[in-house]
Amino acid sequence: MGEPNSVLNVFMKKPDRIRSVLEYYLGEKMPEDWVFEAGDGFYSVRNSRGKMTYRQRDIIRRVRTPGFHFQLGLENQYTINLIYPWRLMEMDSCAYGEDIERIQERNNRQKIRYGTEDDFKYCYREVDRLEPILK
Repeated sequence: MGEPNSVLNVFMKKPDRIRSVLEYYLGEKMPEDWVFEAGDGFYSVRNSRGKMTYRQRDIIRRVRTPGFHFQLGLENQYTINLIYPWRLMEMDSCAYGEDIERIQERNNRQKIRYGTEDDFKYCYREVDRLEPILK
């Protein structure tokens, strides 16, 4: 992360700025009782040599409104990067992986009894849901 990313991160800390991005993206007004919280955005991955490293998303926010919730990921790009779509998909995949781990840990902690419709091998129930990620 460099200076442009730091500026973006500071700028997007205010709820009214997140609201304006979401309203533009969704094409409708956000409900008054929506809330957001900062996400981590650090993901462990293996590099091309097989060594552990990390990826960092510029901004990730969890948005909750009555009826639905999702994650908003923002990335600052000011130069051409031809593999940028892949980088975004990779970070989304890592975020979904963290959500699955969080759900599995919760299910193990609560000692959930799985039914035939559930995936007991992966500690995942049919009613468990991942939060979509918007970019």
